Amino acid sequence: MEDLWRWMKQAHPSFAGLQPFDGSLEGFRLLPDCSKEQAFFPPPAPSPSRGDGEDSNSLELLLVDWTFGTEELSSYSGCIHQVEKHPVLLMHTRDATRLGLKHKDKVVVHFDGGPLEIELALADNMASGVMVLPRHRKISWQKLKEIPAKIPVERIRKI
Repeated sequence: MEDLWRWMKQAHPSFAGLQPFDGSLEGFRLLPDCSKEQAFFPPPAPSPSRGDGEDSNSLELLLVDWTFGTEELSSYSGCIHQVEKHPVLLMHTRDATRLGLKHKDKVVVHFDGGPLEIELALADNMASGVMVLPRHRKISWQKLKEIPAKIPVERIRKI
C-alpha cells in the first residue's frame, strides 16, 4: 500500500498532501494546482447606472461566457481545451478605427485591478461603444472589479 501512495504522489502532485488511510475516498475532491489568482468566481454585481448617457471618451465593457473555455468545469478538461477558441477582446470596427486599432492587434487595457493584454477582434454585427470580453481561463479578466465598466479610451492602447 505504501508503494502505491508513493507512486501516486510522484505521478500526480495532487496526491502530495494526502496521507494513506483505511477510510473511504468518497467525498474527496482533488484539484490540480492552479494559479494563486482565483480562476473562477461569479462576475461582480452590476453597479447602478450613473445616467452618463452616450460618452465618446469611453467604451462599455461587457463580460460574457462562451460555449467552451469560459466556465470553471471546462478549465479542467483537456478535451475542451482542444476545441476552445483563443480569447479576444471584441470591438466594433468604427470604435477601433477611431482609436487607430486594427483586427488582430495586440492591445493592453488598463483596468483598476491592473493591465490586461489581449488580441483584438473587430466585428460590425455588434453595438458601437461596447467591448465584449470572454471570461476565458487564459486571461486575467478578474482584474475587472466592477461591471458594467466604462473604460476610458486612453486606457486602451496597441502594444
